[in-house]
This record gives sequence, C-alpha cells and structure tokens, in this order.
Amino acid sequence: MNILIFGEIGRGKSSFINSFLCDNVDTTSSIPFYLLSASNYFYKIIYSEEKGAILTVKEHRTDSMLDKASNRVIRHIAKYGPKNVPSLIFNEREFYEELKHHQEAKIFEPDQCIYNNIDILTNNKLLKGISLYVFNSLYKSISFTNCEMELIQRSDAIIFLLDATRLCSASEMESIETLPSEKLFFVVNKMDYIRENERERLIEFANMKLSDKTSYAISYVSSFKALEAIAIKDINLYQESGMPFFISNFIMNINKLYNK
Repeated sequence: MNILIFGEIGRGKSSFINSFLCDNVDTTSSIPFYLLSASNYFYKIIYSEEKGAILTVKEHRTDSMLDKASNRVIRHIAKYGPKNVPSLIFNEREFYEELKHHQEAKIFEPDQCIYNNIDILTNNKLLKGISLYVFNSLYKSISFTNCEMELIQRSDAIIFLLDATRLCSASEMESIETLPSEKLFFVVNKMDYIRENERERLIEFANMKLSDKTSYAISYVSSFKALEAIAIKDINLYQESGMPFFISNFIMNINKLYNK
C-alpha cells in the first residue's frame, strides 16, 4: 500500500510524521524525523527489521552540491565514477551522522542536496506492508511535478496536511481540486496555536472549504503536543493532541480501502 503525505512548507510535516509513527506514548520513534526536515527532501519510509536508510545520489550533480557533501559520499562517487552511482546504505548510527553533516553544511533547500531521494528504514510495525512517501507539494509552483502525479495515481491514500493558522491557501485549494476525493484525508495541524474560543469558527470554515473534497472526516491535531506527550509519557496530553483519533480513524479507513 502506498500512502502519500503532502503539505506546503511550514505545515508541520516533520513533527506530524514523527508523532504518526510514535503511535502511542509507550513507543519511541525509530528515526528522529525532526533532524530530517520534511521541507528539505523527498523521502520514503518503509518497514525493515534493521533501522537505517538508503540514499540515492543525484545523477545530475553540481559543484555546489559536492562542496556540501560528506566525505563518505565524495569517496563513494569517486569510486564509482560520474554516472550510475549505486545507492548508499546507512545503518542507524551512520544515518544520524549524515544528518548532522547536513545541519552543519546548512543544507536548507532540496536543490542543494546531493541526494535524489532518501528511503528511511524503520522497524515500526505500523508500516508493515506500507510505503509512506513524503514531500512538499507546491514547492515552487501550484502544479504537481511528474513524480508527484505518478505517485498520486499509484497511491492508495493521500494525507493532505494543513496549518490551522493559515488554513486553505489559494495554492492549496488549487492543488486539492486535482486530487481524488476517495483517497484524500485532510489533517489540520497546529490546533494548539488556535485559542479555545476561535476553534469552533475555524472548524466551521474548514468544513465549508474542504468537506466536499473528501469522503472522510477532517482531523484536527497538534503534532507538537503529541510529541511532547510521548516524550513525557502523558496519556491525557496525547489524547488532547488529536493524534490518537486521527491514527485510529485513518487506519480503519485505509483497511476498508485496502480490503475492497
């Protein structure tokens, strides 16, 4: 099963994915996704008994990319030549070190990264039989790329992440119009930024804009609050985050889709 996660920059994809994979307060994240910003890379998360990552080097590389690459990557490219460079396989510790290098090298944009894509290997059993694809929608334009369109067509479910503080931008609404409603799950993140007396009006606005674009109930969450709850093992705070409701509802619905 292929699941896509879309969201513009700043919608909280990294914290959402981390809280999604930490599906209760008794588990810990397999990979610290807050180190791997969802805004910077396209990546896929898949189940594996051994945690780690597979990183695919871009065929079309620039000198500026190589300047920011780690020594291991430079040696790897030098060994295999300029074309048909095989993917690098990292264990969990090596992957952490590579992410630290990215931070130190100040790689902030997808075009600066030496990698075409990153496959994260997690032993979280929630992903058994599932490939979770994560990337920015509308990074540079309101149109989906060929890669995105291909994934949309092959997907079994699409999670579209929105920000409660800037809900339903024009570019988001235009892209939503192109997505199949029978696959589309809306999640409004950052609800902790909204005052209690304003939440009902926000939910009414979201329903007005989005309810006819999907076959499922809209979820309202605070992924940051969920991560905080997981860190301190606070079940009540975790429930308040809205993530348990979203996860159980989502899994129930994709199981129905998958078993049709």
